[in-house]
Amino acid sequence: MISISPRRVWACSVGVVFLGYTFVACSHPSVNASQSALQDAKLLYPGEVHFKNIRQLTRGGSNAEAYWSFDGRALSFQHKGPPITQDPAEPGTGVACDQIYTMKADGSGDFQFISKNRGRTTCAYYLPKNERVLFASTFATDMKCPPEPDKSKGYVWPIYNSYQLYSTALDGSDLRPLEPGAPRAYNAEATVCHDGSVVFTSDRDGDLDLYVGYLDSLGTLGEVKRVTHELGYDGGAFFSPDCKQLVWRASRPRPGQDKKEYLSLLKNHLVRPGALELWIGNADGSHARQVTRIGAASFAPFFTPDAKAIIFSSNPRDPRGRHFDIYKIQTNGTGLERLSFSNTFDSFPMFSPDGKKLAFSSNRNATQPHETNVFVADWVETAPVPLSIKDEDPANRLAALSVGLTPEKAMQEVLKSGFTLTPSEQKLSASWGKACGKKQPVLITADPANSLSLAAWAEVARKIQGSPTSVRSCFVASLESALPKAKVVLNIGPAGTMEGNRIRVSKEGFKVTPNMTKAFLQDCENRALHCEVTEAPPTHASGARLTFETVGSPSEANYTGAVQMVEVISELALRASAGR
Repeated sequence: MISISPRRVWACSVGVVFLGYTFVACSHPSVNASQSALQDAKLLYPGEVHFKNIRQLTRGGSNAEAYWSFDGRALSFQHKGPPITQDPAEPGTGVACDQIYTMKADGSGDFQFISKNRGRTTCAYYLPKNERVLFASTFATDMKCPPEPDKSKGYVWPIYNSYQLYSTALDGSDLRPLEPGAPRAYNAEATVCHDGSVVFTSDRDGDLDLYVGYLDSLGTLGEVKRVTHELGYDGGAFFSPDCKQLVWRASRPRPGQDKKEYLSLLKNHLVRPGALELWIGNADGSHARQVTRIGAASFAPFFTPDAKAIIFSSNPRDPRGRHFDIYKIQTNGTGLERLSFSNTFDSFPMFSPDGKKLAFSSNRNATQPHETNVFVADWVETAPVPLSIKDEDPANRLAALSVGLTPEKAMQEVLKSGFTLTPSEQKLSASWGKACGKKQPVLITADPANSLSLAAWAEVARKIQGSPTSVRSCFVASLESALPKAKVVLNIGPAGTMEGNRIRVSKEGFKVTPNMTKAFLQDCENRALHCEVTEAPPTHASGARLTFETVGSPSEANYTGAVQMVEVISELALRASAGR
């Protein structure tokens, strides 16, 4: 669910958005949607090359999370605001908290009020036959809107344990529990795939995790299984077009005070939205991996029709404000592209079932401060921007560098970073630092058969050379078959999907101080990585050796994960050279 306000960005059903204000709507959706439909050039901003023929489908109040029916003929959405009535002359009934409506996707006809002021509601979604709509509601505990969270705790989202999932006919009648006998817990943020799969967020097992179940012939949810298990908030999930994958937003509290605060708030049915990143994985929870690394509030993800990219909303340009833009990123972590340019609030993008249209919510063309409305645009596909090794985005740079990369080409990149070629027959060894020749180096090696491993190796060399303290030590980057004797060898093994953000570290005769071990593991945790260190018998005469491998298939790249691996290896190399 989401309630929009000057500085908040919601999260389906967690109730309110980021950073600040709560939207207080000063008007209501138009009585007749055809009268409110607007197709005007002023709705399109310079730079929005993927949008065409934008139509405004609502006017006034807070209207968001518009989701398509499976036949593409209708949209469900949330509204919060003053009295809504079919006739402006009638007094109507006020809507004090989020309620669910439906409308025709072409903007014709009337809005249908289906939640009927039954408590607070959130995250509506059509069921596959387009005859019913599901949503979460608190009405079983109280028909009135639940209280807002205690503001003394700062900006937090309420995780109402009275939220349960229901489905209703399209006129709001025949309300049924979706999961009869579900435990009292936060059960919300549900979305559906065409095969009857349902994913939702719940804290029934103590943390905010994703659960997947299946609808039977009566529309009842069964076979519910938990599919995420990492500490932190996992929510706002959507299926890929073939129902085989999920994309969702996640927070991963850092160890220490961050984790302590998260658990304390969760105990009181609250969560503080920190940085949210996007993850993808199989629908059963396997092969999960992080896609974005923006360091902002990234949410509302949805797969592109070919499932090769994700469209979402984030605020990296205004991390403490309300300016959210729509972005697109490839599922391998490359090609981040900004799509919307209204410089207000643009979010909740969702493709129509045929992939030809995009529904989203925005503050553009608002007549009242912070008014949010639903828009539909024709989607325009454009050629992707070519990746370059000169790109400032490290994921793009790694991806570009790894294409067809050979050991010889990788060495050329190491030399470009400032390393000096060392005399050898193979010419695949280079050094950096004033201490070379005076003491044993920290040796960096890689898997010559894995192009991403080679690209990460060259990037580690670049980061080491860029450190102001590295020149006082000695580092050698080598792909030689006969390696020199070294203080320690850091070997970058096969790099691939990095499932679960896991890195296996095999330790061969490597003696580290407790402080170095603690710092290394802390560095991993701060990046939401799981570094699994295991002992192995010595196999190399060159010295103590640490081999880093990502968990998952080396044939499929995860460049976001590779960037994180580069960072922890670079930091460890600098610590090892300094003996700390």
